Amino acid sequence: MRRFALRASGYVQEGTSNVDMGSVPVDQSEQALKDQAIAASFGRMFQKQVVSNINIPRFPIDEVAKLLSREWWGRVWVWQELVMAKEVVFACGDDKIAPANGDASDVFDTFMSTWDQQVKELGRSARMLDHRPWTMIDTRLTFTQTGRLQSLQWLLQESFLAALGATNPRDHVYPLLLLARDRAEFGIEVDYNIAYQELYIKLAKKYLKRGELWFLPYCENDPNDRSLPSWVPDWSKTRGLKPLPPAPSCASNGTKVSCTFPFMDQILGRHRIHLSGRVVDTIKWKSSFRPNISIEDFEAHRDTVLNWVRTTYQDLLQCPAILKDKELKLKAHMNACWTFLGNNIALTEEDLRMSEEDIDAALDEAFRFLLSGVRRGGIVTSSEQLQQSLKRERRADTFCHCMVGVTNGRLLFYTENGYFGVGEQHLGVGDKVVVFSGAPSPTAIREMGNKSSRIVSNLLIPHSMLEEFIKKKKKIDTITIE
Repeated sequence: MRRFALRASGYVQEGTSNVDMGSVPVDQSEQALKDQAIAASFGRMFQKQVVSNINIPRFPIDEVAKLLSREWWGRVWVWQELVMAKEVVFACGDDKIAPANGDASDVFDTFMSTWDQQVKELGRSARMLDHRPWTMIDTRLTFTQTGRLQSLQWLLQESFLAALGATNPRDHVYPLLLLARDRAEFGIEVDYNIAYQELYIKLAKKYLKRGELWFLPYCENDPNDRSLPSWVPDWSKTRGLKPLPPAPSCASNGTKVSCTFPFMDQILGRHRIHLSGRVVDTIKWKSSFRPNISIEDFEAHRDTVLNWVRTTYQDLLQCPAILKDKELKLKAHMNACWTFLGNNIALTEEDLRMSEEDIDAALDEAFRFLLSGVRRGGIVTSSEQLQQSLKRERRADTFCHCMVGVTNGRLLFYTENGYFGVGEQHLGVGDKVVVFSGAPSPTAIREMGNKSSRIVSNLLIPHSMLEEFIKKKKKIDTITIE
């Protein structure tokens, strides 16, 4: 990694930080042969055709993965120390990477940016490395190269995604404040005498008063747990799961955040808010909880996950509204296909050049291949058949990767009106589907019987279905959230 990183400047594609494997020199110098071997080894790991007269070693991806998954990367205070350090030396045992030829962080950055480029070409790989080093190194390099710090929103989102750890729940916010370029706007001082719940509430209120609801997808609290208002994210519960993605249909809805804090509630010490939004549907059915298996462990549990997919798929198609409506029935299979992906398919560069119709057909084939239960391989009689078989299996792997990432630790649902979606673990039958004004995605709320509701889940609904949702319900309601 170090040798390749230090010599990579000659192979970097113009305007990017990605190393072009095809540009590695092929002269017979000792250094060129070493570089070629490393590049060829890396390329072969990503299923590239490699022709070379030299011995190509196995790329030590397991060893690199272990290095990048060490606990050092997982502490929130380390993030601050790494970003703000004037000079960085990485040490592991007796070996060191010193900043002799630039910042030592570049060694990791070159590897990781090259990795990113390769998985992009594949439509993501079936095996991904730990996200935490990406978070730390990217923040460090942005700061050292531009002098620019990130926003507190970005830092909170990245910390949540990387599942950075802290013994004190206040430290899921305080170290990030010190790294945030906009910290002065919040007026929050480091104070360990206040309860962490008070800190989280104060932070959420600051964003609400700025007219921002970007944090609602992180409000995944047990409705029976009253330690925090349901509209306040518990930043100490980082699961390392990417939140369900925002919905473009909500962003283009043209509505602004409308929020008020009831005066009497503030006097009585209650933390209720009034939000404007549309109640658009009701949860009619939910699937079983998808086994919590990461992409790294997927192959060992492949049958368990795919059996869940097949069972859930069949249950989705039994939605009463679909059985009654011919138009919905025609769309049901494709809507199910996209629901499992959560609009989050990562296509190979080859597939990206196809038309939308061909992309849908390719995804449909990959989904049906998984539903069929057919194992990889099989008998092929020609090179053309072999290429088609490899393409189908690669697309199926891509589908699996994206599906596992979206559904891991989550469940699927359908609504009374026959819409499909993905929700978090606390979602229940009878919960209302709401599109809050200015929120990035739909939200599920549960009525509590005292003229107020609690947020129970962020929701993901395929784009085409969500557009229908919003068009059908015009009335804006004022909803009290506790």
